[in-house]
Amino acid sequence: MGIRYLFEHFRALRGFIQNKGNSKYFGFFSVVFCVLVSFLVIFINSFFFNGDFEVQRFEKGGVMDVVQDPTISGSVVWGYSQTESKEPQNESFVSGSSQPSTNIGTARDGIKTYKVQKGETLRGIASKFSLSLETIKLSNPQIKKEVKRGDIITILPTNGLLYSVKPSDSIVSISEKYEVSQSLIKQFNPTYISIFSEGAGIIFLPYATAKEKDVLVKNLPDVGNFFSLPAVGWNWGELHKDNAVDIANKCGTEVVASADGVVIKDEVFGDGSSGWNGGYGVFALLEHTNGTKTRYAHLEKSFVDIGDVVSRGQKIGVMGSTGNAESVNGCHVHFEIVSAKNPFILR
Repeated sequence: MGIRYLFEHFRALRGFIQNKGNSKYFGFFSVVFCVLVSFLVIFINSFFFNGDFEVQRFEKGGVMDVVQDPTISGSVVWGYSQTESKEPQNESFVSGSSQPSTNIGTARDGIKTYKVQKGETLRGIASKFSLSLETIKLSNPQIKKEVKRGDIITILPTNGLLYSVKPSDSIVSISEKYEVSQSLIKQFNPTYISIFSEGAGIIFLPYATAKEKDVLVKNLPDVGNFFSLPAVGWNWGELHKDNAVDIANKCGTEVVASADGVVIKDEVFGDGSSGWNGGYGVFALLEHTNGTKTRYAHLEKSFVDIGDVVSRGQKIGVMGSTGNAESVNGCHVHFEIVSAKNPFILR
């Protein structure tokens, strides 16, 4: 029973007593009595019930659920509407997302583009998107060692790798090579029919592991005329392992530096002066002023050592057939570019 309800009843009671009473003071005392009783009701309500009256929402059809204060819960009560939050936006984004601050959205076939925030690392980003570090590295060949704030990197929908389709490829051959079912390739690549019919394009291979150092040429920067052809001969012009082309000529043909640089050691195979070296055979590895690297493999002999500074056009070795040189019969140089497009790709 509410307080207003009590006051209404006591007001009616007072009127009744005033009309029936004969004493001129009876009306005065009845008012005092009503006030005292009202204060008593208020005291009892405050002491025993703490004024905890429920706020109820009424709509057509009767009483609805009990709701809390709208300023606390944001619930809609009697026309009250929640004000949209004005929280600051997160500077990270995923392209194609309608809500950039949520990091939710896809750019194409589930592939995302992510802007690196201050203090983030490759390992941390991989964990953030539940991907392996290898997947992050393979899908972002432009990354040297670590990312920095503002870098834009590719995020795949799950672990796997991106593959650049060539005219000789088919969904069957790629499925067999990378041990990924054709149904999965089709599922993650809705445009696979046009990609394979044209013999060009990028597809995502879910759960695949690299059989070789697969390179996504599309993501590599174009450095224009920074590099020159490292040898005279027949340029096969077909992109293959490690963003490389094969240039063939007779054994002993001079091989020169494609750009100014310094000779460095390979982290895995060392100086490359001898041995199989993972199939490279004898090789020289140069680092250039723009952060790119070039490798000259299958050499018969290398004429440079670690730390040597070389100029564009300077002789660094001669053609041979060391290592795994079966892709091209006879002597040739495997010319590989790291972190940039290979300008000598013809097909």
